Amino acid sequence: MTETPTRSGDIVVGIDGSSGSDHALEWAITEATRLGRGITLAHGLTPATATERAWLSRAGVAAADIEREAHRDAEALLRGKEKMVAEQSPQTRVAIVVRDQDPRMALAELSKHAYRLVVGSRGHGRVASLLLGSVSEALTHSASCPVVVVRPRTGPESERGVVVGLSTTQGSDAALAAGFAEAAARGIPLIVALCMWDGFYVMGSWGAPTEDAPGFDELKAAVASAVDGFKEQYPDVPATILVAQGSVAHCFLDVSRTRDLLVVGRPHAHTGWGLTGAGSIATTLVAHAHVPVMVVP
Repeated sequence: MTETPTRSGDIVVGIDGSSGSDHALEWAITEATRLGRGITLAHGLTPATATERAWLSRAGVAAADIEREAHRDAEALLRGKEKMVAEQSPQTRVAIVVRDQDPRMALAELSKHAYRLVVGSRGHGRVASLLLGSVSEALTHSASCPVVVVRPRTGPESERGVVVGLSTTQGSDAALAAGFAEAAARGIPLIVALCMWDGFYVMGSWGAPTEDAPGFDELKAAVASAVDGFKEQYPDVPATILVAQGSVAHCFLDVSRTRDLLVVGRPHAHTGWGLTGAGSIATTLVAHAHVPVMVVP
C-alpha cells in the first residue's frame, strides 16, 4: 500500500488509466481549482484470489512478484496524473493512494473523509462492462459523500443550469441542498425536475401531469415548500420547478441534456419506480446521462 498524506475534505478521484477516469480527473481539477480544495488520486488493486494464486504457482509464477509489479505500475500511473494536475492547477495540493483492495471498497473508505468522490462512467477490469457490477454504480450505493460520475458530454452545453431530479420526497432535502449549493457556486440557475412515475405512458416518454394523479398534489406541495426554504438561504439562485409525469429517468435525462450537472438522491430513494432490470433511477442515469451526475447520500 502506498499513500502520501491525505487531507479531510479533498476531492477523491478514482484513477484506473481508462479514458473514463481521465474525464473524471479533468472535471475534478476544474472543481478543485474553483473551490480551493486538494485532490486525492486513488487506485485499488484487487488482491489475487486463492484460485488465482494456485494457478500462478502451478505455472511457476510467484503471485507476490505479480502484485509488486502491479503496485509499481499503479503508482507510476498516479504519479503521471499528479503531474497532470500540477500542470493544469499548480496551486492544487495532490495526494496519491494505492491500496491492495477492491477499488469499490478502497474508494468507499476514502469517501468517509472526502468532500466529493469523482469517478468515470466506465473503467478497466472484469466488471467494467457490467452496469450493475461497475465501480461507479456500486459507489452510488456505498459512498459516504456525494459521488459524481463523469460522462463525456454528448450534446452542446447550450443552457446553463443545475438540474435536481426528484420523484419522491424521500432524500429530497439532501439533493436540493446539494443542487442549490452547486448552482450558487457556479452562479447559474437551478431547475427542479419533479416527475412522478406513470406506467400508462409509452416507454421512455413523459409529459404534463394529469389532474387525477394520486398523491401528486401533496408531492408537489411538499417539494415547493422545500424549494422555498432553500431560496431563503440562496436568494441569488434563480430556481424553477418543472412538474411532469411518465418515465422518471427519461424526464431527468431530457431536462438535463444541455445543462451543467444533474443531481439526484441515493438510489434507495427511487428503487422500484418502474425501471425493469435497472434497480434504480440513479443507476440508469449514471449509465446514460449526457452530463455529469451527482448522487447524494
